[in-house]
Amino acid sequence: MDFIKLIQSFQDLVFEVVAWALFVPKTLFRALLRPDLMVKYVDSELQKEIDKQFDEYMPPVLFYLIVGVIPVALYRWVGGFAQLTEDNLFTSILTTLISLVIYLA
Repeated sequence: MDFIKLIQSFQDLVFEVVAWALFVPKTLFRALLRPDLMVKYVDSELQKEIDKQFDEYMPPVLFYLIVGVIPVALYRWVGGFAQLTEDNLFTSILTTLISLVIYLA
């Protein structure tokens, strides 16, 4: 195992986590305050090459997962492990994601 590659991988991971920490609030506020411009932004970004997409905001799929899945999972986890089943977690996540899509449509 190469130690330098391990350090570079860790550096890439830290960079991604910090970028997500900056992009999530920025994307959330933009989607809540100006959803019409956010839809235009996503359409324009999908026209670009894959390496150059979504430099300013979070990619939509990742944003939906962070906004929909993590809060529901934390809510279920804080509520107790007895309530945390695969069925009610999946139902809660699906409901949250559908409500976000309906809001943007």
